[in-house]
Amino acid sequence: MDPHPIILLTAAEASGDQHAANLARAIRRRRPGARLVGFGGPRMADAGVELLADLTSRSAMLLGSIGRVPEMLAHYLRFDRFIERNPVALHVPVDSPVVNLPLAGRSKRHAVPVLYYIAPQLWAWGDWRMSRVRRRVDRLACILPFEPDYFAAHGVAATFVGHPLFEPLAGFQPDRAFVERLPSGSPRVALLPGSRGQEIASHLPAQLRAAAAFRRSCPRASFVVAAPQAQHGHSLDLAPFLAAAQAPVTLATGRLHDVLSWADLALTVSGSVTLEVAWFGVPMVVMYYANPWQWKLIGRRLVKMPLRSLPNILAGREIVAELMPWSGRDEPVIEAMLRLIGDEGGRQRLGAELKAVVAPLAGREASRLTADLALRLIEEKESSH
Repeated sequence: MDPHPIILLTAAEASGDQHAANLARAIRRRRPGARLVGFGGPRMADAGVELLADLTSRSAMLLGSIGRVPEMLAHYLRFDRFIERNPVALHVPVDSPVVNLPLAGRSKRHAVPVLYYIAPQLWAWGDWRMSRVRRRVDRLACILPFEPDYFAAHGVAATFVGHPLFEPLAGFQPDRAFVERLPSGSPRVALLPGSRGQEIASHLPAQLRAAAAFRRSCPRASFVVAAPQAQHGHSLDLAPFLAAAQAPVTLATGRLHDVLSWADLALTVSGSVTLEVAWFGVPMVVMYYANPWQWKLIGRRLVKMPLRSLPNILAGREIVAELMPWSGRDEPVIEAMLRLIGDEGGRQRLGAELKAVVAPLAGREASRLTADLALRLIEEKESSH
């Protein structure tokens, strides 16, 4: 095998930047001479990846990405030029199919093999893109255990590698001094409004209103908002939201895991954060806003899954209350929280079940296994020539 293969890594969001950075380090441990190049962000750069462009500083999702079309076209041309001028051994797109599937197509046109890490969740919505995945991807590295069978049934080679979200949790110990400074009331409620500015703006006001209503029923309840640091996914000023809160609320930025080690209950947006909540065995209510008219006209036709939060999907049944889509009304959120806190035995059983549900995802080293897959694909390409 070439001791200095050129491997392209592409990530378009803060989370993908982190996962790609961990993967880059895992590849370096196996092939110290590998040249790692790509599109990404500061974490990839810190891991030794030569950045052709930073796609994470102004990441946009779905319709929000339309305004970036000219910028993305320039990035695609830069990507093409690099592949044309360099013998790239492998392209590893990480998550973000809106950006990465077109890049994968460009790689395939230049006969560069593609290992897609964090497979697009076509099983949830957008299965019309399956033919695109078949044409553009040689192998998928899947982070959920049921995904390989799903993709194999559609003619796409896939391997379950585990979820990279759990890698930093393997040896996690709470910062006791920090946790002791958090509010001491009971129950202790973590409010998780999301990681992107748009998510936070859509969910945090309602979560704060729910906290105030919940406190009227549970006067000793305490609340902590766990939000990412502004440079890691959003640029929103949270101070005005907290100033308007009708219940005492503490803000903890960049300390999600410490907050979850403190919490008795979580009110959270959907997404991968629910898996972190489950790892800590914290009972939760899951919510995600959708405009009612947009949902009726478009959303319900795209989203086919009867279960929509990841803990429920993994369990195969509803074990946590999921308000998805959530239309913006406060009452269902408050009622779900009160039902959960009123059943102590049910909360204990739920906490144990949540830990069991995510155990298969947490029991693997996703970055290491994906690095092994990457190097194997390079070897297969070399042996075929």
